[in-house]
Amino acid sequence: MKMPLLLASAAVLVPGVFVASTASAAVPQDEGSAPTARVAAAAGQTSGKSKLPTATDTVDFLAMAGGYTHYWGARNNCWNLNLNGLPVTPRYPVTVSATEVDGAGNEFIGPAEITVHNVAVWNGGVSARVCVNWGSPIYVNVHYVWG
Repeated sequence: MKMPLLLASAAVLVPGVFVASTASAAVPQDEGSAPTARVAAAAGQTSGKSKLPTATDTVDFLAMAGGYTHYWGARNNCWNLNLNGLPVTPRYPVTVSATEVDGAGNEFIGPAEITVHNVAVWNGGVSARVCVNWGSPIYVNVHYVWG
């Protein structure tokens, strides 16, 4: 059944942890070359269309929803993190959140303050400004949810 594109909360998380080199910086930095997300073909590509929807398209909303978690390594201060390989285009709704991760890859809420700012969606990817307010680098996962 086809229905108009609606904005609602729906996510299918694709598990995956990627190893990134650790880095710290005293000033805000841009991430060098953007890594590519390995998102399952089913996430965002099952509508049978060859492109993602525009505001005037009619699509199966749940088939277009998806999510991805990326491990960005040890971070502190503010970073512009750019991620390629997502099935999104400009003006497509994407929500980004970030959390601390322990050495075993388990997420938890610790005393560090982690915030996400200025999310920008582009053809095939997302840029997000992530700030880690802690005195030394801590391990960070960033979650990307679209739909």
